[in-house]
Amino acid sequence: MRKDTDIIQQWIDDCCEADDVNAWTANPKIWSSIDEWCKALGLNRRGYTDIGTLTKALGAKGYDVSQRGYYYVGVEKKQARGVRGLAIATL
Repeated sequence: MRKDTDIIQQWIDDCCEADDVNAWTANPKIWSSIDEWCKALGLNRRGYTDIGTLTKALGAKGYDVSQRGYYYVGVEKKQARGVRGLAIATL
């Protein structure tokens, strides 16, 4: 395990594309990504118990967390809050 305790930055470095100012990712997708990443590495989310605490941490890193937009779950279009400037990397 890494010595660095900034779990959010570790997740951004490992799982996100953070250099596209036009990117937008829905909060449910962000939550799912960090939850799966933590479980895969055996990490505790360290106080990030809900999407509110997670988006607050992302906002403190300079991301625009007040954006609304649309995303798809299968073929269903859903509206949600999300984060501008952050995209989940596809592997």
